[in-house]
Amino acid sequence: MVIDWNDNTNRSMFREALQNAYPSEEALELFVDEELNENLAAIAQGNLQALAFGLIKWARSRGTLDEVYGAFKRHNPKHPVIEVLERQAVVSPNSNLTGGEGDRLQTSPPPSPPQTETTPANLAPEVFVSYAWGGE
Repeated sequence: MVIDWNDNTNRSMFREALQNAYPSEEALELFVDEELNENLAAIAQGNLQALAFGLIKWARSRGTLDEVYGAFKRHNPKHPVIEVLERQAVVSPNSNLTGGEGDRLQTSPPPSPPQTETTPANLAPEVFVSYAWGGE
């Protein structure tokens, strides 16, 4: 299961969850250091909102936002945003799914566009108009 981080609503919810779970700059810094082994000051600067936003932006640019989310989930397993984000989660063709075959989401191919019968009633007539100048 992969969260759609291209959806700015999901990123915004996650940013607010980070701010809620880590209500001070020091608490967020401790989470980043202990769970991600990174220095928050090297990632982002500013108030708590700017730090959470910067962390998400940094992780997204590196392709590691799922890892940050996973660490958040391990550290805050009962946070209500987790349920909301995972309910909206989609399985991406680029995701690395692990586990048995039962863990994989089965999808059906997209529906084909409706077929239109080609009867004289729904065909437009072909018209050819030629203007020829005969001269004198």
